[in-house]
Amino acid sequence: GSVPDIAKNDFIFSVRLYNSQNTDFTINECSVMTLENQKYDVKFIVPDRLEGEVSVCLEWDNTFLEKKLDL
Repeated sequence: GSVPDIAKNDFIFSVRLYNSQNTDFTINECSVMTLENQKYDVKFIVPDRLEGEVSVCLEWDNTFLEKKLDL
């Protein structure tokens, strides 16, 4: 995906690893590489024993977007 224009100067990516009930999560480190046209390559390591869902999050200026991933 791409980062909205309004967020392009001040944003943070993170990855959430949810528990099996999807009631709690841990935040996982990720590395981000800038591609062209305000697109980014986000890389992270998923544990061998993944219990619940995984999502990539984008935060800026008190705004939060979360995209759940199908692994």
